[in-house]
Amino acid sequence: GLVDRQPAVAGQFYASSPTQLKADLSVLFSKAVPPAGKAVVALISPHAGYVFSGEVAASSFNQLDPEKIYDNIFILASSHRMSFDGASIYTKGNYETPLGEVKVKEAQKHLDGLPVWFLGYQPQVYCSLFGCSWRFTLDEFQAARKDVGRMEAKVFQEKNAQTQLRGAEEAFLAAKQQYEGAKPGAEQQKAIAAWQAALDRMKEIAPATLAEKMARTKLQAAGRDFQEVVGDAAGRTRTNTLIEAAKTFAMAAAESSQNPPHTPEEWEQIAGLWEKAINQLNKVPLEDAGYIDAQKKLAEYTKNKGVAETRKKTESESAGALNRAKRLIAEWQRLAGASNPDRGNLARQLQEIINELETVRAGTTAYSEAKDMLKFARDTLKNLPST
Repeated sequence: GLVDRQPAVAGQFYASSPTQLKADLSVLFSKAVPPAGKAVVALISPHAGYVFSGEVAASSFNQLDPEKIYDNIFILASSHRMSFDGASIYTKGNYETPLGEVKVKEAQKHLDGLPVWFLGYQPQVYCSLFGCSWRFTLDEFQAARKDVGRMEAKVFQEKNAQTQLRGAEEAFLAAKQQYEGAKPGAEQQKAIAAWQAALDRMKEIAPATLAEKMARTKLQAAGRDFQEVVGDAAGRTRTNTLIEAAKTFAMAAAESSQNPPHTPEEWEQIAGLWEKAINQLNKVPLEDAGYIDAQKKLAEYTKNKGVAETRKKTESESAGALNRAKRLIAEWQRLAGASNPDRGNLARQLQEIINELETVRAGTTAYSEAKDMLKFARDTLKNLPST
């Protein structure tokens, strides 16, 4: 059977990707010397890497008439790796390239044996003593060769299109499996890019071929799967970003809460950080895969915010009680310094001071000072001389 010859330097002298190779050739031919309009008998073209001589090669092949049908095309090339006399001809199959196969010359045989209907009209009949036969004229022969060439070109195009379709399907399945096993983040994004590239390869299959019709059907289902995956991945990325942002605010709030007591202003700032974390979690949509995780953290952060707000309120109330007690102590000292102080009035004033100081909560910035003042007020009340 035929054994196709694989490309030896694809990915080195020229791109191995069909998409990239087509793009490179498009650029090279856009810069090529325009056709001179002369009949071309032979071409001499460089064959180094496209980066070195691609424009010159494109200018050479740009002189060919794309509408002309050639009976034979001979490609003569020097041997890079072995030295020998004569020529080496590959006759076992076709030459594979990233863009498909290049047909090895196969003789056009038995044209005279083609059925009459192939021409679409009755050819000349030639008779002799031994019988009659069909015979093509030279023009008919050339026309038949062209028709055969066109038919063979269509078969060749279809074969290449089927090869492209199989390659695109394999790349599609590989990318899908890669995505399913990828970790969220960069790995998934890389798999999605490969998935998209496989879909693009399906779209590039030659039109008006059976493979292209098959690709259109496959693209509909593959496109739906891809959109679902992209949407899911985008949702996961969005959710992960929001949760990470919430964690950042939560960490700052937790660190600020350490080593109490804190002032009311500090507790307000801490509560504000918890609020920012909560706001990030509230942005996670219900349909996202990370919604449940976000809700769990939302409950935790809401509770922590409530604690911070309670501590702020307690701190404010304790600080207020201490300040009122200080004002009462100043008034008590003024009354006690009078020439004939009223013991009953002084006792009532001390009790009022004690009542205020007893409302100062432990764990607040006012507690230590209030505790000392409370002891002093109680001792003073106890030792207050009777009238």
